[in-house]
Amino acid sequence: MNGPFLINYLIFSAFLLLVLYDNSVVIYSILNYKKYKEKIKKYFLPIWEVLGTFGVFYVVNTEATFPLAIPLISSVFIIPILIAGLLFLLRNYFFSNFENKSSEESKYLFIITSLILWFLVFSLLANASNGYGINLLTKSINWFKWFTNPLLYVLLIVGFVSSLFIGNIIFSEKKNLILFILYILIFSSLLAFLRLNYNFFTINLYLIYIYAAIVVLFLIFMFVKSKFVTLISLVLVFLSIFIVSSSFYPYILGRIDMIEFLGNSQISYYVFLITLVGGIFISVSILYLVLSTMKY
Repeated sequence: MNGPFLINYLIFSAFLLLVLYDNSVVIYSILNYKKYKEKIKKYFLPIWEVLGTFGVFYVVNTEATFPLAIPLISSVFIIPILIAGLLFLLRNYFFSNFENKSSEESKYLFIITSLILWFLVFSLLANASNGYGINLLTKSINWFKWFTNPLLYVLLIVGFVSSLFIGNIIFSEKKNLILFILYILIFSSLLAFLRLNYNFFTINLYLIYIYAAIVVLFLIFMFVKSKFVTLISLVLVFLSIFIVSSSFYPYILGRIDMIEFLGNSQISYYVFLITLVGGIFISVSILYLVLSTMKY
């Protein structure tokens, strides 16, 4: 895998980790908001605005890394991206209103818009991956196929379990080992599903070895009640996302080789350097925000 692809997948993995982190807040708000209220505010407030920044950072990096793909992306994905952007602004408004006025109506509107938004985000991921609901000849979307894409519902299940896992680690006093085992089984099932359904899907064994090592570390730290359980769990989910996303390399829409859309080598080199520096800065900032607000 070349440098520009690697950086793009790393940024995407960090962005999706924040999405799952955010979604865990919504899930635990639904389960028992009164019980988790203080923790939700403590852990969510430093992150909820960063999520949008990181999303924009990923979009800018994608446009800079694959400039020749902009006509395709803008013509095919412009409608769902604009809807997602609108929903993101609405949910932020509802959350801000709820935070300032403690309005129950705003809380429920925040939860509803969040659920719709993340459903749309996962539909974007699924259809961008396999192109199930996209007609490349007319560069249009078949909305029925878009929302009946089997990969969409597989990703939703994986995303839901991942969010439960993250939420349990962050919000609950007692860590749920059964939920962790379920997460591992769901992730393994996703890899099996992709291997069976996509001929080009590949898995780098060294990533699996690293993943297995982090699983073992998580279990060790979990049983000794170490303060590093939360951090390792986030690294575990991040690596899971990276393994799956990078295994599609270098394809998009199921059959389009993204190498064809790379910019010239000189521009790609500077994009790589700028993104690397910017990505490190933003990642360190996010890590600091997370660690500074978590009481281990």
